[in-house]
Amino acid sequence: MAESGRGPSDDWDDGDEGPDVEDTARFEPAEPDALPLGAIADVADADAVARRESHRQTIGLIIFAVFAVLLVIVGVGGYFGAQSYFSGRVAPGVEFAGGSVSGRTRSELSGIVRNAVSATSLTLTDSKGKKVKASLKDLGVTVNVGGTVKAILAAKSGEGIRRLNPLERVDVPLKATTDDTVLAEYLAGRFVAKSDRPVASSVSYDSDSGKFVVDGGSTGSVAQTFAITDAIDAAIEEPGGSHAVSFRYERGGMPISIDTADKVAAEANSRIGTITLTDGDKVTWSVPAAQIASWTVLTPHEGKGTIALSYDRQAIGASLDKELPSRFGKTAVTEKDVVDSSGKVILVDTKGVDGLRVTNASDVADEVHDALTSGGSSTVRVDTAKVSHGKTTVTVDVSLVVDLSKQTVTAYKGKDKAAEFLVCASGKATGSSSEDIYVTDHAKSAKLSVTASSSSSGSSGGTGDSSPSSSGTSGTTVQWVSYFGSSQAFVAATWDVDGIASGDPAASKPGAFVEMYPSDAQWIVENCPKGTKVTFTGTEPSKAVR
Repeated sequence: MAESGRGPSDDWDDGDEGPDVEDTARFEPAEPDALPLGAIADVADADAVARRESHRQTIGLIIFAVFAVLLVIVGVGGYFGAQSYFSGRVAPGVEFAGGSVSGRTRSELSGIVRNAVSATSLTLTDSKGKKVKASLKDLGVTVNVGGTVKAILAAKSGEGIRRLNPLERVDVPLKATTDDTVLAEYLAGRFVAKSDRPVASSVSYDSDSGKFVVDGGSTGSVAQTFAITDAIDAAIEEPGGSHAVSFRYERGGMPISIDTADKVAAEANSRIGTITLTDGDKVTWSVPAAQIASWTVLTPHEGKGTIALSYDRQAIGASLDKELPSRFGKTAVTEKDVVDSSGKVILVDTKGVDGLRVTNASDVADEVHDALTSGGSSTVRVDTAKVSHGKTTVTVDVSLVVDLSKQTVTAYKGKDKAAEFLVCASGKATGSSSEDIYVTDHAKSAKLSVTASSSSSGSSGGTGDSSPSSSGTSGTTVQWVSYFGSSQAFVAATWDVDGIASGDPAASKPGAFVEMYPSDAQWIVENCPKGTKVTFTGTEPSKAVR
């Protein structure tokens, strides 16, 4: 009987019993060609080796990368560290004076440079065998220490990372200037006798003639300097050592020629008498030659063979500050009024006078300097301004009362009696004016007219008002005089001691004098100032009152 399902193959015949179990075909993948067992093992070992080698290479690369990164980090850190350290310091590879100054600071360099300059010298030997050891300064070299320090610090500063490379070296010289004139003067002073040296022509002011004159120069022996200047240059390039140099002499001309001096003198003389100052009104002053000469500056430069003509602005200003006030200005005089206790002006002791002050002294000095420098004539205006005078007052509360009847004078301080003296005075001492009388002046001695008479003392005193019956007059020096009124005076009447003692003006004829003993007249001078009021009372007696 037929089955509902078929076996593995639909191609089998129905009458077949089917294949045996062992022979039944299996659907399995075909196996590859079989390999020997040994070959399989070799293949496995090669793969493992490759995997291990790859692992080792990977680890090596990682280690190398880490090491490289570390090197970069260390290098960068070192660079920035070095850069930080050398900031403000001398870069590596910089040398000065034959030695390294790497890492030095500014303050350290100042001492190094100064020491190098001090240690630098030149031994000069002339053709006669004379030797002199000279410093750079002696030979006209001026070293700029600050500039040298700055140059050392700036060396290699613009080269970036190369600045820190110690294999790249830079040798820094001194920053210095040279002066051939100083060099020539030093060589002449040390090696050439004064009588053998060239002499420059010069210009000076002669006060007798009132002009600038020339003193001609002469030729002489000078040192050849080319070998010396080469040695100086070498010392500047590398300071700190000693250099030996020999030189010879040659004939040198006048450092400044006579022709040059003649031209300068002529130019200076052309400017004498060219300056006039004026206030435009009353005062005109032509500045004298000697004054202009004192402002003139003649500066010889033997190295250039020239004489520079200039004018000293400061000297002009100082001179005019003294001259202008006395010539164009006027000092104000303070008025001094003498007043009594009530404030009433008794007299003007000193009359006030307005002054003048110069207002543009500095401008005048500038214009004078400019005019002299340019060489042209000039009239310069001096401006002035009025200075009003001041006023002071002196209060006098002293008064003198002359009693003609008693022949005495009494001094009062305010209302208090201060002193009383014996006198010999006539009515003529009162004067003719009806106004108040005051002491106007004093003198320790004065020449007055003393008139001889036939008084009991043998003489009498008087002024021009003395009695016409007097026998004659003569000029006599009188001590301790106090003037009052128009021409009257208290005097020390040494010629009329008897008249003062007796109080007899009729016999003594004292005229306009109030005669006193010397010590009393001195008291009046010393204690009764100008403005002391003088009052007369009583009448002149006809005979002695004592």
